[in-house]
Amino acid sequence: MDILWFTPLLLVILGFITWKLGHKPKLSKQNFYRAKDQIKRTGKLDSNHALMDAHKAFISALQSLYPKSRTNGATLIKRVAKRLPNEKVIWKLHRTRNLAAHQPNFNVYDKTASQARHEFIRALKVLS
Repeated sequence: MDILWFTPLLLVILGFITWKLGHKPKLSKQNFYRAKDQIKRTGKLDSNHALMDAHKAFISALQSLYPKSRTNGATLIKRVAKRLPNEKVIWKLHRTRNLAAHQPNFNVYDKTASQARHEFIRALKVLS
């Protein structure tokens, strides 16, 4: 008799756990378009600042997916990396951004800044 009561409860609990583990937050259209616009506007900057500002807009959009979590860019990228078709390129651009931000004589090529704009927007499309 007790098993009849326990089975539906167990199914509900397992269903909730499965839903929670499988739930992947999506980027809202508003946040996507805001980030896309910010990334595109970096085309007018020099390549070092363009990469850093595009990366900042990308990370800001990722933070909107996880509003309760105060974390750095690498951790946010790690949380969504498996969903990205261009995961390796995003990590490469993240490392390049870190070099541009922390190494005084590091110069980013114009082609790299242009690629960053394209790849960050591509990644955000997948997340929205």
